[in-house]
Amino acid sequence: MTGLDDRLLANERFELLAKATRDAVWDWNLETDTVWWNEGFFDLFGYGLEELEPGPESWYNRIHPDDQDETLHSIHETIDGGGTNWSHEYRFRRADGSYAMIFDRGYIIHREGKPVRMVGSMQDVSTYRELLRRQQESEERYRMAMEATKLGTWDYNPVTEELRWDDRCRALFGLSPGRPVSWSTFEEGVHPDDRSFTTAAVQRAVDPAIRSYYNIEYRTIGKEDDLIRWVRATGQGYFSPEGIAYRFVGTIQDITADKAKDNALRASQERLRLVIEQAPVAMLVFRGDDLTFETVNSTMLAMLGKTADIIGKPLLEGLPEMKGQAIVDTMYRVYHTGEPYYGWEVPVTLVRNGQTEDCYFNVAYTPIREKDTITGIIEVATEVTQQVTARKALEESEQRFRTLIAEAPFAIGVYVTDDIVIDNANPVLLNMWSKDSSVIGKPMEEAIPELKGQPFVQLLKDVYRTGVTYQTTEQHADLLDGDELKPFWFNFTYKPLKDANGHVYAILHMAVDVTAQVVARQQLKQAQESLATAIDVAGLGTWQLYLQTNESFFSDRIREWAGFDIDESITLADVLACVPNNERVVDAVEKATLPGGDGRLAVEYHLINRKTGQERIISSQGQTFFTETGTAQTIVGASYDITLQRGTEQELSRLVSQRTHELELANYDLQRSNANLQQFAYVASHDLQEPLRKVQSFSSLLQDQYAQEIDERGRDILGRIQQAGERMSTLIRDLLNYSRISTRQQTFEPVSLQTILNDVIDTLDLRIQQTGAAVNASKLPTVRGDESQLRQLFQNLLSNAMKFSLPDRPPVINITTTEVSAQNAPAQLGRMSQVPAFIRIDVADNGIGFDQKYADRIFQVFQRLHTHSQYAGTGVGLAICQRVAENHGGAITATSQPGQGTTFSIYLPK
Repeated sequence: MTGLDDRLLANERFELLAKATRDAVWDWNLETDTVWWNEGFFDLFGYGLEELEPGPESWYNRIHPDDQDETLHSIHETIDGGGTNWSHEYRFRRADGSYAMIFDRGYIIHREGKPVRMVGSMQDVSTYRELLRRQQESEERYRMAMEATKLGTWDYNPVTEELRWDDRCRALFGLSPGRPVSWSTFEEGVHPDDRSFTTAAVQRAVDPAIRSYYNIEYRTIGKEDDLIRWVRATGQGYFSPEGIAYRFVGTIQDITADKAKDNALRASQERLRLVIEQAPVAMLVFRGDDLTFETVNSTMLAMLGKTADIIGKPLLEGLPEMKGQAIVDTMYRVYHTGEPYYGWEVPVTLVRNGQTEDCYFNVAYTPIREKDTITGIIEVATEVTQQVTARKALEESEQRFRTLIAEAPFAIGVYVTDDIVIDNANPVLLNMWSKDSSVIGKPMEEAIPELKGQPFVQLLKDVYRTGVTYQTTEQHADLLDGDELKPFWFNFTYKPLKDANGHVYAILHMAVDVTAQVVARQQLKQAQESLATAIDVAGLGTWQLYLQTNESFFSDRIREWAGFDIDESITLADVLACVPNNERVVDAVEKATLPGGDGRLAVEYHLINRKTGQERIISSQGQTFFTETGTAQTIVGASYDITLQRGTEQELSRLVSQRTHELELANYDLQRSNANLQQFAYVASHDLQEPLRKVQSFSSLLQDQYAQEIDERGRDILGRIQQAGERMSTLIRDLLNYSRISTRQQTFEPVSLQTILNDVIDTLDLRIQQTGAAVNASKLPTVRGDESQLRQLFQNLLSNAMKFSLPDRPPVINITTTEVSAQNAPAQLGRMSQVPAFIRIDVADNGIGFDQKYADRIFQVFQRLHTHSQYAGTGVGLAICQRVAENHGGAITATSQPGQGTTFSIYLPK
């Protein structure tokens, strides 16, 4: 073959290779400055042949502007330097405007030492670079997540006994980074008291017959720093098909701070128990669904007439006499609803000293909450039996104790673009938001609209814009809990994730819910403040006796009672000098300090102010604390001034006797008045009705038998006589009804207002048909009352509604009922302070109405707003309605406008 044939063959092979490859092949003639592209170029980038310039501009003009200078410098440096091959990566524009990442390489042909031609290919490496970028991002996210959650990792091979720890895991065992570890390192690092159960948990995890999940808390002792740390470890064993454990891996987390908080909570609960036991007021704690007695102080035991044997028993076992009493339902309602209850003069039947007693108490039931669950009730009670008997209640101050401790897990989320689109959110974060996975892919402002007005979206945008990490602790946020917006607190970090060029492409969100800790701290502070306030408000004086050193402490209030200055140094002997006949106090102290006793002190005595001579009656109670050897060491107690209480009891006794005598005189006068009214009723019924009936009878005879002999004028007079007789008869009958209601002894029993209304509608059925009236009524309740009087009340109101109707429209009567509190009842019911609520029945019509200024006048006897010629009646019906309402401890009011109808509102005690 000739050299020409060789060149033709080479060109043919080049063309075939250019067609066969999927890469873009190019041939640049450096002498003519023209470029040839193969078909792969047009397929790869989507251009048509007519779109390309003939020279290298077809290549240069499509390089990304940011990459042009660097790419041209690279290729010309190779050509001008006499190089034979060149390669470079850059971005190249496709026909649709997007850019592909290109790996371009070419080879230079020289002739006589001069570059005359350059041939090469362009390869699209966009997919490869994107996969590489995502792998790097994923690795970076995992690393940062592990750092943010402060988790250490470990990997153990049970077969080779090889153990690998990361540096955080080493740190939790007090080891420096990189220090070699083995299985013995782990065993020696576990606290001696925790080794047995920790090792047993590992064995269960790698035992093929058990394969339990490894989740345990234990203490470590630092190898290098001797520090004791609490850790939580979780892990999982992996087994071969033959059942051999070949790997045991997991994580470890420092929980020392959480354990310290738990210990502080237990100490706080113990202090609460001591406060309850030493309090001079009666207090106890119930626990569990059956309200088991957990803590009962001596005052409460004395008040209940029981011993400490009831502690540990359910309520109805320790106090069987409480079965069926209403207060028990109240206790369970507090336990199940979490709503505190404060009751005054609550009746309770107790068996004390073998005797059944009807007692009255002021009580407060406050729910105890732990981790959002009600676990018990605190009861504070004061017996007010004597005060209730004397018709005067004593007021007591209650306070509320709550405990809420919760552990919060951590949450992780990833947000992309400057619109803060949720790219990823783990289940903990979704649960924190009360959302599901449907929010992923949405901007945060759209996915979590309740964040509007809160700073978090703007903070994320600032982090995305500036690339600066944002970190905070105990940040308040309002989030949905179910359908309800609630406050939460979080420790969280917004960490920007950057690419190789330093550009932020995402934000990593790491959060830990610390709501329980924040709320617990606030409640602990409130409880301490409430306790101090309660002692001050209750007027208590506190004291402590240090028996080993003969020292003592007395609060400012006790110093004031005894006549000592606040800064004056005093002893027990100084205070006893102010107590006449102080042997009782000395004996009480000696009994409280006897070895083997319960250490309780309770004594009542007189205290005389050494400066003013003022005498007080003091009640003191305390508790002795003994050493391990049984020696009395300290007495802690409180005192209460009961001078006023004792004086009040004596004065109340005198007032009760005086009031009883006054009531007897008033009852005598009332009986005499009732007798006079009954005599009037007899006269009205017999002496007035009898001659009236004769007048009516004779006038009827004249009209029937002598009508033809009497002229028109006479017949008109006879008609007027009959009408006047009928009105007089009706008036007497209404007066009799009013008198009976005023003097009759009511018999109150449960009465169904619905049944009464149905009976009245049946009675007035003919009148309802004649007037075309419509009676619409809601369901009426049952009340305690006199059935006859309540029936007359409804019959009078319905009759009036049909009587005073407009001629151009049929009567419409609407009867509704509602419950109102005593505060919202009419002013005349203000004296009914013992009635907490009223049933209000509204009877509304569409009749003629009246001017509101006559609202009080219409209830007066014989008061009418219209003449007999307009509307018949005696003016007694509404007075009867008012008397019925008053007889039932209620009232009746009216609201009206002329032509707009009238509404009568009846208030009856619930």
